[in-house]
Amino acid sequence: MSFTWVKQNIDWLEKAAPHTTYYADIVKLLKPWLRQSDSLLDIGCGTGNFAFAFAPHVKKVTAVDINPLVIDLLKQKCTDLGVKNVYPIEADWRDIPLGLTYDVVFMSYINGLASEHFLKLATLSTRLIIAVLPKFGREKSFGLENYLDRTEQKGSGRETFYKAIDFLKTRYIPFKAMEHSCDFGQPFDSMEEYYYFLNFYFGLEKQNIPPEYTSKHLQKTPQGYYLPNLKESGIIIIRKEDVNESQKF
Repeated sequence: MSFTWVKQNIDWLEKAAPHTTYYADIVKLLKPWLRQSDSLLDIGCGTGNFAFAFAPHVKKVTAVDINPLVIDLLKQKCTDLGVKNVYPIEADWRDIPLGLTYDVVFMSYINGLASEHFLKLATLSTRLIIAVLPKFGREKSFGLENYLDRTEQKGSGRETFYKAIDFLKTRYIPFKAMEHSCDFGQPFDSMEEYYYFLNFYFGLEKQNIPPEYTSKHLQKTPQGYYLPNLKESGIIIIRKEDVNESQKF
């Protein structure tokens, strides 16, 4: 299943992001690797939560996404927040011209590291390639793996942390790996929004959502409801000097 930004999932992410430490945690782990003079390319930047988290720690963030909806939103957020060193660009990162480079190339939850596109990443970087990847597929999100039959489970189709590690090991590319987990749940204004969310992401019809799942996981809040989610990620850091660009992938 491929992922596409539309207004609904953009709205859900913007609603959820203030309630998680995910972005700040990851950047804190990466801070020893960053330099204030760095230019950083944020591939598949989405609504810019990582771009803004990186901005105080580097000279410049070029935030690239193929979807015009998120880039328009990110441009507006840069204006509203007065952030001067984040530069949103609507583009496919694979089309960035040869010769255009960045000190750090960063990607989060998108494909490209464990693939034929790896060397493209390497040509874009002069110092580091950093990838944040899911440890598991989307079917394990929100604790649903305990309630769905395998035939109902939808994998995300994304590369995983473990797949990327295997890819790098078989090509003898040195890397540093770290793991991270934290809550990245979803707030809802109403029960109907909760039902819509599970249908949107997991194809669950309202009548097929197990009552025991809702009673165990969905929390009532003063603002509405909250569905917790343990987001389990892996971080891979590769030094450009350790990549042999003549190697066939």
